[in-house]
Amino acid sequence: MVDNNDNGLLHSIHNLSDDVSAIVVREQQVMDAELLRMSSLIQEAASNLRQCFSSMSEQITLQSAQLCLRSAEAQGTGLDEETQCLLSTTNNISEHVGTAVRALQFEDIIQQLISHSRSRANEMEKMFVSIHSQIDKLYNSENQAMEEIIVSLKTCQDEINAIRDALQLNNPVKQQTLDKGDVELF
Repeated sequence: MVDNNDNGLLHSIHNLSDDVSAIVVREQQVMDAELLRMSSLIQEAASNLRQCFSSMSEQITLQSAQLCLRSAEAQGTGLDEETQCLLSTTNNISEHVGTAVRALQFEDIIQQLISHSRSRANEMEKMFVSIHSQIDKLYNSENQAMEEIIVSLKTCQDEINAIRDALQLNNPVKQQTLDKGDVELF
């Protein structure tokens, strides 16, 4: 049975748990909303860039074909120096557009990082809800033996250890730069 000193301790633990859980859950929800907003903005930007680069690529290909055709019609066989220069510049621009399109792989990387961060935050929220539930159960129980309190605290510690282990898992994206390395897509 819990005496008045133990009851005061349980009350303090309950209030502490309630306050910490409320803060963590609220902040996790804010962070989750920000990550979703960031994900949406990145998707929109990447989609717009892909459309622009695709249109540019089509225009460059058309320009290249027109330059070759015009030169062939004018001279009958080969390209004059000016047309060759324009064609070379057009091909260089085409290569840069291709490089830019490949660089858009950053969206996949960012989406994976956002998803991983959201999962971690959700696990933290679950842990705090579970711990608070254990403490709430202790607080709302009429007669608590010290053994029951110890079992509940052990359950809380087990939950913390399980989450700690889950959070130790590697991040699925190891990419630090778009200039080198492979991108692991899932």
